Amino acid sequence: MSSISQTIPSYVAGISEQPDQLKLSGQVKDCVNALPDVTRMLGKRPGCEFLREDIGANAHLGHWFDIYRDPNEQYIGSVRTDGTVDVFRVVDAPLRTYRNFANTADVQSREYVVVTNHGSGFTPGTSTNVATTNTTDGAATGLTVNVTVNAAGLISFVGINRMGDPSANAYAHGDVLTITGFAGAQITYFTGLAGEQVNVKYDDVGHSINDLNTAGTTAPTTADTNCEYLEHTDSDRIKSLTVNDTTAFVNRDTVTAMTGATEPAAEAEGFMEVTVLAFSQIYQFNITQGGVETEIISAQTNSTNATVEGILDDLKTKVDAEANFSATKIGNGLHITATSGGVFSLETPERQLMNVFTDEVQDITLLPDQCHHHYRVKVANSGSLEDDYYVRFAGANGTDGQGTWEEWRDPGVETTINADTMPHIMFRQSDGSFLVCPTQYDERQVGDTLTNPTPSFIGNTINNITLFRNRLGLLSKQNLILSRPGDFFNFFVSTALAITAKDPIDLSAASPNPATLFDSIEVNTGLVLFSRTEQFMLTTDNDVLSPETAKINFVSSFNYNENVSPFSLGTTIGFLNDEGSNTRLYEMANPPREGQPEVIEQSKIISNLYPTGINRIATSKNNTIVLTVASGTSDIFGYRYYNTTERRLQSAWFKLRMSGDVIYHTIIRDTYWAVIRNLDTTPNPDVNIVTIQKMELKQNDGTVVVNNATQGIITYLDNKREIPSADMTYDAGTDTTTFTLPWTYDQTKFNATTFATGLTVFQLGDGADGRAVDLVSAGGTPARINTIDSTNFQTVTLRGRWDEQTDIAITNAATGANLATGKFTGLGTTGGTGTGLLLAGEVDVDGNLTKVQIVNPGSGYTTGDVVTIQVSPAHPSGTPAAVNSTATCTLTITEQSLFIGYAYEMDVQFPVIYPVKGTGDSAKSDVQGSLTIHRFKVNTNSTGTFQMELGRKYRDTFSTTHEAKTFDSYLADDIAIGEVDETVVACYDRNTNVDLHLKSSYPLPVTLISMTWEGEYTNKNYRRA
Repeated sequence: MSSISQTIPSYVAGISEQPDQLKLSGQVKDCVNALPDVTRMLGKRPGCEFLREDIGANAHLGHWFDIYRDPNEQYIGSVRTDGTVDVFRVVDAPLRTYRNFANTADVQSREYVVVTNHGSGFTPGTSTNVATTNTTDGAATGLTVNVTVNAAGLISFVGINRMGDPSANAYAHGDVLTITGFAGAQITYFTGLAGEQVNVKYDDVGHSINDLNTAGTTAPTTADTNCEYLEHTDSDRIKSLTVNDTTAFVNRDTVTAMTGATEPAAEAEGFMEVTVLAFSQIYQFNITQGGVETEIISAQTNSTNATVEGILDDLKTKVDAEANFSATKIGNGLHITATSGGVFSLETPERQLMNVFTDEVQDITLLPDQCHHHYRVKVANSGSLEDDYYVRFAGANGTDGQGTWEEWRDPGVETTINADTMPHIMFRQSDGSFLVCPTQYDERQVGDTLTNPTPSFIGNTINNITLFRNRLGLLSKQNLILSRPGDFFNFFVSTALAITAKDPIDLSAASPNPATLFDSIEVNTGLVLFSRTEQFMLTTDNDVLSPETAKINFVSSFNYNENVSPFSLGTTIGFLNDEGSNTRLYEMANPPREGQPEVIEQSKIISNLYPTGINRIATSKNNTIVLTVASGTSDIFGYRYYNTTERRLQSAWFKLRMSGDVIYHTIIRDTYWAVIRNLDTTPNPDVNIVTIQKMELKQNDGTVVVNNATQGIITYLDNKREIPSADMTYDAGTDTTTFTLPWTYDQTKFNATTFATGLTVFQLGDGADGRAVDLVSAGGTPARINTIDSTNFQTVTLRGRWDEQTDIAITNAATGANLATGKFTGLGTTGGTGTGLLLAGEVDVDGNLTKVQIVNPGSGYTTGDVVTIQVSPAHPSGTPAAVNSTATCTLTITEQSLFIGYAYEMDVQFPVIYPVKGTGDSAKSDVQGSLTIHRFKVNTNSTGTFQMELGRKYRDTFSTTHEAKTFDSYLADDIAIGEVDETVVACYDRNTNVDLHLKSSYPLPVTLISMTWEGEYTNKNYRRA
């Protein structure tokens, strides 16, 4: 038997379901509410901050999306099942410059106004500094605006000119204002603060993106209150894509169609042109209509009538003499129309002298230079249909005569895509509002269904939308249809004469299996396309992507969850598969243009833990993190990775357990956003409480002083909200502080036996003044403290004063004046305007007061009060009667806020410890020997309070609490943060009998660095002969 000790240097390798003896160094059995990070090690996850609540009881049923425009324009939105769209601002709006109310200086503010009724009949132009009237709150006055009226007489933009009167009521979100001199028009006031719901308008008339970009604020043509196209019953049936100021929505259940509008049928018209002027010739052509042929013959030309004008006059007279026809001279020809009887044909026996045609020619050179405006002709070319095309004459200034022949479309061909059945857009307008409407899709301008085919998505549903190589892409059945480059809503060719690089692309993913395409993601070699069972690559071997160079190749055959978009991991891509009883996360690396990529199942290590139904994903390449969840559940499964140029150094799985069911989540920059659903069971049974919350991955809530150094700190509470001092009420008579809960309490968290509510109140301090208390219900006996009322769970009552903070500084160290060397606690004071102040401190060997802190702040004190420390029998130099020392301190009173939220628990379950031989890839656990563990030494950093829980077979579970210490004393309500520290947990049991956990539900950080174990080891192996 020999003594042995080994160290696990870090715990950032995440959860592993492998047997403990096969786990890699740093892997654990379970990791809940902790984030593994190769730099900061394994730390408690930050808390989620409450943003807003009143977003509708059924908001969880809709399709959620996010918009990132710039650092000051970030939104989360929802398409509800009834087709309405809600958009919420999640960061404060950008600062705008206005004039102050006195008009004496410029001021910056985030507030703005939106046109909610554009009025009509106004004089176009701009008016400045126009007065407004607040129809919601008449006591809020003084705001003036600048008004722009467009050429149609509608208000297109309104901006604030001067701020409101600061001595009157403040303007509030949603206030409706009228504008002096613009009867019928209305504007609505917005604060521009995070959490605010922004204005969304609806129009069932299509608008082009170019028009929306230049219109300022577009007045809806119709007063709609929703978008019918977006009505749905399953949130996964709506897909969205945001590009700049435009978000496009796809309804997977809507079948696309053409409108039925067609190019008008060919008219009953023809044209005759004199091409050669000759003497002694007769100019003749024949008109055939309804099987009846009519000859039109000129007089024989001679020296007096041999002019084009004379010939045309002669022929025109004879045409006009016919009952069913009339003719008009144009240039060197006649435009002949049927006045009755319908279409006709033209023939001539004198082809060397003249040219005649109706709606078709064999060669474009047979068409005249002057013709009837908008005359349409088919150019048949050869006998093949593939080279037919159509032209239309465009007369100069829209008149007959000189002009040009322009390529046109087949008479009778359908021209217009029905925008009501196509993806709709939501456009951010210049005043900060959003407009939801169809967009205008370009018509078929040339050719026919053969030379300019109808996009393959027509008559089918569209599964998703993408953007690739500056082309908008639609996925429909097995096809990918890409628009013209830079012309996102044009899916028709611009010419039927040749294939060009700017033509749309419509390709099918050929496969022997059903290959309906559902999603895509761009990589450096092309666009990876996903069907339920296969992956394909759209690529080109040419520098230019065109219909002639584009091709779709088979890539791999992995099952794919169609409801979760593939995602980028930086240089690789990930996708999910939920076939079977568990979800799988695959990573695809180096997808080639042709051939197969490398595909790895990264979730293999937690294959039984990873549940099926995962359908919401949030990723951040900057934070190298992937968060996945099944909508309507509270456990998030996270994956953390870290790569070097040569290999992946971290591949760690962990779990985050949220305060309610996650409906949607996303990561925007360094902030995690989540839509969380809780339940209000009493007094409103089964009413959903849907909130928007955020978790800062990098920022802090405030600072504290640890070991004389300031450091940032996060408050580790969910649904947390900061309560400012002004919102708290202190009652000196009862020595209690009360305030109202800023959101609706989830009463499913209430324990009727223990009266525990799951709520914690926490106040940041300087490491000695920070304090946290758990709230209980005020109901039941005995009388309870730190409570929330048991009727509607809204009024919080705390013992003591929480609305202000008392800081203390030594003003007279009082060398040797009744103060003995050592540490003291609980000493009273005299002086100042208040009572009850108790102190703790430390005196050096010279009798100097070197440290002091407040144990009880008392009440009634004011900033600047000077207090004298008393000496009591508890102090080494005390006397039976307390006396004053000459040591004095000065008080500073400041307003103090607090945080309230739901406590959550960090839980790290360590694996069974085995001696390990070798290092790196050659490391191997020794399972043959006998190991008795004496103790664990857990090393932490920047840590508050946590518990080490030791479970052993046939023994009671042992738990020890670690708290950071200040002055080697434990003060009431005091929670401090310690730097690098070591916690020793005695064990003295077989390694296989031990189950060790690190837990923390306190609202302060916990960071696990490493662990060292010590024990006795016996090698039980037989000696090899």
